[in-house]
Amino acid sequence: MEDMVAETWLVLKARAKQRVDLIAIGYKNCKNKSLHFIMMEGCGSTEPGQPYIAKFQNLDGKLVKKHIACPKVLVQFFGVVNAIDFQNHIQQGTMWLKKRWQTEDCWFQLFTMIVGIILTDCWLSYKHAIKLVEKRSKRCHKHHDISLQEVTKWMVVTLIINPYNKITEPEFIELTLLTEDIHYSILNI
Repeated sequence: MEDMVAETWLVLKARAKQRVDLIAIGYKNCKNKSLHFIMMEGCGSTEPGQPYIAKFQNLDGKLVKKHIACPKVLVQFFGVVNAIDFQNHIQQGTMWLKKRWQTEDCWFQLFTMIVGIILTDCWLSYKHAIKLVEKRSKRCHKHHDISLQEVTKWMVVTLIINPYNKITEPEFIELTLLTEDIHYSILNI
């Protein structure tokens, strides 16, 4: 593909031994870079789709957007592939656990990574739930702009206090409301 011009792609079809039809796409999105994808037949169309919008800084440091021709299946792929990068960025950039808990112990590093993943997942899940509540109630939730650090404080306080041990369901509902007030009070200290 090195002799091909940018914004072109090749599509190859093959049948694996297990009688599964596979599609291989070689895609050249710029003059010196090509990407390669393998998928099962039926996962998406290789016809031209909406142009992929590449964002980069020019020599003057200004943000430039360029529309790049791309097959439909890759437009779908590029539309969701950054979700993992987004979560990693939050986990590493905002939490900074590796910098705060410096160690060369690989097991402790694995532990901090798992803690970061759990906290980030909880925060994103909570923000998603808030959006659903706001959509249903048509008003802004009091935790609309809650930060990852605030959710982390909630979880730490809940783990320290552990108010959910050995209680019945009616008590659980009352305690949940009380705990939310406690969390809110601690966050505003």
